[in-house]
Amino acid sequence: TRTMPEAVFTQGFISMMGFIPTLLLSIGLAVVFAVALTVTNAMLISSRERTIDIGVLKALGFTSSATARLFFAEAIILAVSGGACGILFAWLMVQPMRDNFAKEYYTANFATYSVRNETLLYAALLAVAIGVIAATVPAIRAMRLKPTDALRMEI
Repeated sequence: TRTMPEAVFTQGFISMMGFIPTLLLSIGLAVVFAVALTVTNAMLISSRERTIDIGVLKALGFTSSATARLFFAEAIILAVSGGACGILFAWLMVQPMRDNFAKEYYTANFATYSVRNETLLYAALLAVAIGVIAATVPAIRAMRLKPTDALRMEI
């Protein structure tokens, strides 16, 4: 048998895990894609259910851009609130994860684990981008909708 110090073994183990960042990136992108589809679906259903309301707003004098802005505001609020919950959860989980990794692997390498402020900023910007993307189709649909057609429509 070959003996080696624990630090050398730990370093070798960590170096063998080189594909993990790529795996985590793939999982993260899949989650972001699923969230984007979910928010888009919610916005499409919401706009479909409020077709008559859009017609009433337009009949009262709301412009097409004003109705579109309503959809953008709703989607951004929905996406940002979800993103804020995720950011808060990540921020709250840093210390317990750091402590558990240090206890489990008996090493100080995990003691420096943290979520950088840039990562939190990217997450917030990504939430806003998802909101804007999710609102695009419903907003365009609301802009093109004529008040008479909307008021005539049955759900």
